[in-house]
Formats: sequence, structure tokens, C-alpha cells
Amino acid sequence: MSILLPTIHGPSSANMRAVTFGGNQEGALGGPTTAIHRAGDRYAIDVAISVMSHAAAAEWASALEEAISGDAAIAIPQPWLAIGAPGSAVAVDGAGQSGMTLNLKGFPAGYQVGKRQFFHIAHAGKRFVYRARAATLAGGDGRMTLPIWPMLRFLTIDSEGCYFDAPIIEGQLIGGEKGVTMIRARAEPVSISIVERD
Repeated sequence: MSILLPTIHGPSSANMRAVTFGGNQEGALGGPTTAIHRAGDRYAIDVAISVMSHAAAAEWASALEEAISGDAAIAIPQPWLAIGAPGSAVAVDGAGQSGMTLNLKGFPAGYQVGKRQFFHIAHAGKRFVYRARAATLAGGDGRMTLPIWPMLRFLTIDSEGCYFDAPIIEGQLIGGEKGVTMIRARAEPVSISIVERD
């Protein structure tokens, strides 16, 4: 089970970055370079927490210790977006979907997902993060066909929950073993990463 990291004294900076498994095959003797694409691309987040109080540091230290032996989860900040009210009923619309488009249902009529808006799908007890490749409007029936990145990493199940209002990334915690250093009247800054496992 993932440990949700504290909201008290949240990240001072966060960098969502792609973790890809493709590459480039260089051509022999100056020949063309070929892009090699592989399934399984996913996300990681690098988070920095600035100087904090001892009380906030104690919350962070406890959560990081627990997440070392399991997984960590944290909300994805999206300060550049006016997310609005996508509603709590957004779900996958149809089983067996794959590829780089996703049929969704349950939006308020006319809701717009913004380009590069992140969301997660709750599948098999885990959260899987995706982002919109283009701004897309829901129809009057609340349905939408959304271009996404990366490619879906599983075959969808109809009505699986999709979370656009408060997306969360979860996965392997890197850097948590350093703990939180307490000094007089405050705690030192903390830097960690969370990398999706699946």
C-alpha cells in the first residue's frame, strides 16, 4: 500500500518527467537514425521541500520512513491550469481499450480538459498517471475521447475511476532514506523522487 505524503508544508518545487524505454538506433556509416518505441513509458516526479518547522518535518520524516519499505504517493501540482470542476463521476467508458486515446464518461457537459492536464486511473488497486495531449471538450452527454500520453499500460475495465481534480502519482520512493535533518529552530530542505513502477 502506498503512503500518501503530507500536505503540510507541501512541495516548493515539483518536476514531472517522462520515464521512457525507447531510444534511437544510430545508422551505420552515417545512415539514418531510427527511433525505437517501446511500451511501458511512465512518469516520475522530483519534489523539493524547502526549510520547514520541526512539526512539519516530523510529519514528513514519519511518512518517508514508512514509504521506504513500500511505495510513496503525492498529489501532482498543476498551477498553470484552471482545472475547474470535472466532477467525481469521471470514469473509463468501455472495456478493453488500449493505445493513445481513451474514451471517458461522467464529465459535466462542456467540461474542457486542458492540454498537459494530468490525471490518474485507478486500476487493479494502483494509480496510473497520464496526461492530455490536446485540449478536449466533453459533449452534452458528458463523454469525451481524449488523446493521452503515454500509451495505456493495461487493458481498461469499464467504469474504472479517473481522477482529474486531484491526480496522484505513486511508486518507488528515491531519496527518502536520507530522512529529514533537524537543526535549531527548523529542518533542512528535503529532495525526493517518486517513480511509477508499472
